[in-house]
Amino acid sequence: MEPFAAVWQKGLIPNAAPYIGFGSVAFDTNDNTVHIFTVSNYADVHDHVGNWTDDKHFTLVYNGMSQGKMMKEVLSAEIVSADTFKFTSVISTDGQTAQTWDVEMHKVN
Repeated sequence: MEPFAAVWQKGLIPNAAPYIGFGSVAFDTNDNTVHIFTVSNYADVHDHVGNWTDDKHFTLVYNGMSQGKMMKEVLSAEIVSADTFKFTSVISTDGQTAQTWDVEMHKVN
């Protein structure tokens, strides 16, 4: 993996405004952690931090606040190819699972 990549994120969410975000993915060689830092039009700013579990998978966690409540997001990612990756996002609020997303992302030229 290159040590840094920038990613534009766009998506449709049922019954909500379209999601538009920007993410940077980086590998910290000092402590061997993966970071995905994202900002979006949903007024969220997250730094997910985690580790590779094997040569195609990594898991990242973000802990923060959402609407005054403790929030945790766990991202489990799989690199399918140079142009495709999949991830599952599980978001918990105050310890209760609030959302689960399965997403497949593709490189667009």
